[in-house]
Amino acid sequence: MKGYLAIVALLISFAASAQSVQDTFHVYFDLNDTSLDVNAMEDIAALSLRKDASATDTLTIMGYADMLGKDDHNNWLSNARAQRVKDVLIRNGVQKATITMCIGRGAIKRDTVAPKEGFQSDRRVDIIAQKGIIIKKRVPVYVTQGKPFVPDTFEHAKKGDLFLLSKVFFKVNRHTYEKSSEDELNVLYNVLAKNVHTRIRIEGHVCCVPLGKDAEDWDIPKDLAREDLRIEENTLPRYTLSENRAWKVRNYLIKKGINPDRISFTGYGSNRPAFKDNTPEARAKNMRVEVRITQL
Repeated sequence: MKGYLAIVALLISFAASAQSVQDTFHVYFDLNDTSLDVNAMEDIAALSLRKDASATDTLTIMGYADMLGKDDHNNWLSNARAQRVKDVLIRNGVQKATITMCIGRGAIKRDTVAPKEGFQSDRRVDIIAQKGIIIKKRVPVYVTQGKPFVPDTFEHAKKGDLFLLSKVFFKVNRHTYEKSSEDELNVLYNVLAKNVHTRIRIEGHVCCVPLGKDAEDWDIPKDLAREDLRIEENTLPRYTLSENRAWKVRNYLIKKGINPDRISFTGYGSNRPAFKDNTPEARAKNMRVEVRITQL
């Protein structure tokens, strides 16, 4: 018995030692999809090889799927995801190191019944490298600004299409919008009321703050008194201006009668600028609220 316990302890020690000399980075995918969305591209773009890396340094790429679907499909899906990540890594200069393996491992098995949407954490690719070879840093990922919001175009759009609310204007450093903004918000409401199966995500962006940061929302008091907490908007976080503005748009549509389940919202802070130029015009364009179609 003592000998058995000693072997177990040795194996645990070996596993811990192996983990300590490796770094693992994750890239996630949408359900039954092999394409890299903006989040995934941002995650990969943040990875770079150490300057002195060479072909003697190695990394492994392993793709996975969740338990939804048949084994053959999941094997293909996980392998395609791994290959997609490998291609982007190579374009980004990781070929200086040796990729020893790029494979799909199929579905991650769980001792539970998968929900109908599966497990998002299982739809991923793991990039496994010798410790310290890959450095993760925040880099600006420039994205394409949404197309102008036009009702007819919006009604005939496809899932994933992005539209800019170019006539929604917010007060400086506040999530309060100008009264004139309700004209365009009412048009958006009418389109959503007409197309009852369409679901959207409101996406907020800010400018003029360090990469990875969000801006301060002056509408939120620094020190809330008890009576202030009764005001719904005063419970929003103070340093998430982009998210608060997206929330404000969503809240307006909900109060008009749109089902809350049809509208999600998020704030990207300064992480996704659309314009590189450091001019007042470019900075103003980077400070925007957009609508993405998530379901038709």
